[in-house]
Amino acid sequence: MFSQDSSREHQAVELQTLKPVSNTKETDFDLQTKLARLEDLILEGVHIPLTGMTIIDKQQALNQLELVKTNLPIALAAATEITSREQEILQEAINYARNLVESAQTQANQILNESAIIRKAELEAAKMRFQTEQECRRLQQKTQEEVERWRQIATTECQEIQAEADDYADAVLANIEQQLKDMLGVIDKGRQQLANMPPPELPLTEDER
Repeated sequence: MFSQDSSREHQAVELQTLKPVSNTKETDFDLQTKLARLEDLILEGVHIPLTGMTIIDKQQALNQLELVKTNLPIALAAATEITSREQEILQEAINYARNLVESAQTQANQILNESAIIRKAELEAAKMRFQTEQECRRLQQKTQEEVERWRQIATTECQEIQAEADDYADAVLANIEQQLKDMLGVIDKGRQQLANMPPPELPLTEDER
């Protein structure tokens, strides 16, 4: 069975009946007890989130309603006996209404305070989330810039090392080339000297003598 329930917290306002006359029967109090028990069944039921509904024990609720129905005629009879005390009853009704209003106002203030606290917490959470996201973006951008800077430094250093290696290799090859040219010059000079030398004189044979 379902029943509307605006809050799980029960802001206690005791159910008060009009003050009975001296000869009010004991069953009047029993009726109040049964009504209070029926209220407790509703308040103690299982709350269904996001629906404002509550699950209660159907059989227990029906039993309480049956007891109320049984005692209601007696209670009505007792109410009839106190009609002569209209002014006193009216004052008690005014007091009861004032208590209800004060209780409702107190509960409303509590709800407003709780709502303000929840709203403040939500705003703080949203602010922190925004700040965290901004900080993450800033760190990500800074990291990307740092990576790009080191990439450029590494590229420049690689180019410089490559250029130095090329220069060194060129210098070594140039040196080897010059040494080879010098060696070729020596060889050419030696050949020229050999070519300009007169042929050696051969010894005379016995016939030429």
